Amino acid sequence: MLFVLGLVGFVLRRYGLPVVPVIIGVILGPRAEQQMRRAFQLSDGDVAGLFDTPFSITVYAVVAVVLLWPLVHRLVRRRPPAGEVADRAEGELDSHSGEERHGDR
Repeated sequence: MLFVLGLVGFVLRRYGLPVVPVIIGVILGPRAEQQMRRAFQLSDGDVAGLFDTPFSITVYAVVAVVLLWPLVHRLVRRRPPAGEVADRAEGELDSHSGEERHGDR
């Protein structure tokens, strides 16, 4: 087991990935699994027991926002502002028609 973890750590370092999340997962993984089993025992194996309370729904929503924020931020940042797209389209139309556009003054 120790050899496998060392090998995983080496591969992560080799490709520039962080090692700390793996360490945290190895330490907290068994505890999280035990708590999941307890939750299923309390809810008689019903998965809906994990989503019943408003607190749990709020926690899941916050986790979803935290995980999706980098992706949404990248997609929004790549897209040029709407006015800039319209200006580019007008500029292309003017250049194809042969007319000069001096802008609004």
